[in-house]
Amino acid sequence: IFKTFGVGLVQLRLISYLFACLSLLFFFLTIKSYTQPEWRYPIIGVLLLGINFIYLMYNKIGTFETSITFWIILTLYFVEKFRSQKKAVFIFLAGTSASMTFVFKNIMIYFLPLPLAAYILYFLFFRKKEPIALKLGFKILITILLGNLGIYTLWYLFHYLPNQEWIASTPGRYMGNLMFPKNLSEVIHNLLTFPWKD
Repeated sequence: IFKTFGVGLVQLRLISYLFACLSLLFFFLTIKSYTQPEWRYPIIGVLLLGINFIYLMYNKIGTFETSITFWIILTLYFVEKFRSQKKAVFIFLAGTSASMTFVFKNIMIYFLPLPLAAYILYFLFFRKKEPIALKLGFKILITILLGNLGIYTLWYLFHYLPNQEWIASTPGRYMGNLMFPKNLSEVIHNLLTFPWKD
């Protein structure tokens, strides 16, 4: 959009509107998949999200949060598709879209384990008397991690390395350390200082 039409508020907001519309679509599909064949709940859910004040303000201003919201909803969509269809490709895509939240804004690092946590909860509590297959469980865990690492590797090679100096200096020490901590004590410090409760 920027390359074709230039850089301005209209173009900036068009990107937000695109992500906002996709968020509403996948939110609808997620709820519909869970409540089939019921239509009322997906429509009510989309209306409640669509008229949410914070959601509207993010989309109006044109911030990273709009795109992050899309990747979060897409992750939940793929987790739900995995729950309903039991296909490993959906949990791989959930790992991939969870990683996109980090690519768009690295303080979203806490969201990365969501597909893994969702699968573990499913495996422990919602299998409906399916036999415990540790080999399959391990394969699914590896699949999620491959989804995470695939996106991270692409980001590292094609975004971080070419812009390493700018990334290290511009976002500030905290953000830089969040992306690439120098040692384990720094990792622990970053986790403890992050406003998880907020």
